[in-house]
Amino acid sequence: MAPQPWMIPQLSVDAESDLRRMRELLQTMSRDELLGQADILLNQVVNKAAVISQAIRHISELEAREAVRDPEPGPMPQGWTAGVLGGLG
Repeated sequence: MAPQPWMIPQLSVDAESDLRRMRELLQTMSRDELLGQADILLNQVVNKAAVISQAIRHISELEAREAVRDPEPGPMPQGWTAGVLGGLG
């Protein structure tokens, strides 16, 4: 399944510049420095994934509460309008 457009990050020019600069910096680091950065990044990825999962669950709960509080009307059964209008006349 292809990603939805809202799932593709839109990086600002500044963010793209930072990314490029950080990639260049990584090229100059020693193995130990790279391992330290990898550990930091791993922690950030895991923490952000947990926050995103929690946010998705929270949004789902809010949507479910909203649906129960204010349900959208479903499709009218066939002939319902004629039956109601016939009962009024």
